[in-house]
Amino acid sequence: LQGLPRGTKLEVLVFNERIVPVFGKLTTFGAGQRKTLLETMEQLITDDGIATYPVLQQALDVAGAKDTTAWKSGPDEILFLTVNVPTAGEVTDAELVAGGMALRARLRMVTVHTVGSDYHPYELCRQLAARTGGVYVDLTR
Repeated sequence: LQGLPRGTKLEVLVFNERIVPVFGKLTTFGAGQRKTLLETMEQLITDDGIATYPVLQQALDVAGAKDTTAWKSGPDEILFLTVNVPTAGEVTDAELVAGGMALRARLRMVTVHTVGSDYHPYELCRQLAARTGGVYVDLTR
């Protein structure tokens, strides 16, 4: 958060089995959003239901599901942080999630950076970042 340039737009999607948008749309980041985001992060609780495919799909479609809208107003980058393997949603196979989301992201020229902590899908995070030009950070202790 410290290094975000002025005028950066972002949305944060908190997820377990359900996906909860923090701001509800791409929002210009400022002091009020920083406070909301910090409060949200302090209240996070990890769960076993991890809707990886749906949250990545929603992140790619945050400005709209149509490619023309996504190209014009959609995200340039996604930061995906996970603490568990996919267990919820229509696709739970980590290899299929990585391949499908990497293809969709590449078609829209969206870079996906991944951060894995605890027991996360190592290969999914590694492949998703590598296939989209992103960076993978493993925070497992």
